[in-house]
Amino acid sequence: MGFNYGLEKKRFDAKWAKKAAWYRAEGMSEEAIQSIYDFDFTAFNAERSFVNHTQELPDASFENESTRSCLYQKYPSLSTSMDMHEVFGRDNWIDGIENPELVKELHTLSASDIEVLTMFVFDGLTQTKIARLIGCSQSNISQKIGLAKKILKKYLR
Repeated sequence: MGFNYGLEKKRFDAKWAKKAAWYRAEGMSEEAIQSIYDFDFTAFNAERSFVNHTQELPDASFENESTRSCLYQKYPSLSTSMDMHEVFGRDNWIDGIENPELVKELHTLSASDIEVLTMFVFDGLTQTKIARLIGCSQSNISQKIGLAKKILKKYLR
C-alpha cells in the first residue's frame, strides 16, 4: 500500500492549522511555532519515505506462490519452507502412536515406568545401567520393562 501524499499532506496541514491556532492562543511566539512545524514536517516526510520504500512481506503461510510478495521472487533467500509434520522424539513418543487404546494404556503407567521404558528403547541403556542411574535394583527395572512389554504385546498382536 502506497502513501497518498496529497491526502496525507491535506490532513497534516488541517491538523497543523488547528495546532498553530491553539499555540497562538496560548501565547507562543511565531518562531517557536515554526520550529515545531518544521520538526513535525520532517517527521511527516520521514514517514512518507519509509512507507514508499518499505514493502510489507505478507504472511508466508499462503500455499499459492502467486499471492506472495514479489520480493520473494527477487530475493529467494528470504523464503523459508517448513515441513508440516509433527516430530516425535524422546519426550513425546507416546503421542506418536496411532492406536488410541495403546496410548491410553501407556498413559496408565507411572512417570517413572515411562522414563524407564524410554531409557531402554530410545537411549539403548541396559537394565543394569538404568538401575544405577535411577538408584534402584536391576530386578525392579526388569519388572517395569516387563509390565510395559505386557501392555505392548496385548496391542501388537
